[in-house]
Amino acid sequence: MSDRLKVTPVAFVALIDDQQRVLLQRRANTDYKCGWWDLLSGHIEPGETPPVAACREALEESGIVVRPEQLELFNVYSHEVNPDAPYLGFIFRARTWKGEPAIQEADGKCDAMGFYALDDLPEPLTSQVVEALKNISGNEVTYSYFEPKNIGS
Repeated sequence: MSDRLKVTPVAFVALIDDQQRVLLQRRANTDYKCGWWDLLSGHIEPGETPPVAACREALEESGIVVRPEQLELFNVYSHEVNPDAPYLGFIFRARTWKGEPAIQEADGKCDAMGFYALDDLPEPLTSQVVEALKNISGNEVTYSYFEPKNIGS
């Protein structure tokens, strides 16, 4: 019998504004993809559900308040950036929230943030977000898998 898969769970929020643009932030001062654009996101903490973690991360990273019932799951992915602890990500969209998004990370993990049209996204954009945004308007949940060689550097 083989070992069970052990994953690092993460939650993402794609805020969609009235103009159908998505909020992105540029990663900085982290050990993963500095300079790349990403959604609001972070690790799911013990005792949290993915929607609760997504709401917490949205508040911590952008200062906005979104409730779990305002979230819609639209993509689940796994990737093996670290084969010993693959990531399992839950990507939600939200069309309503309270507050104006602004950088909140005091430790400098983000150096830019803004809303972008889906047909004019900044680059580079993380692979899991590129794949997920293909279904941002869909009614079905999509699933994605990224082998280590397909994650980018």
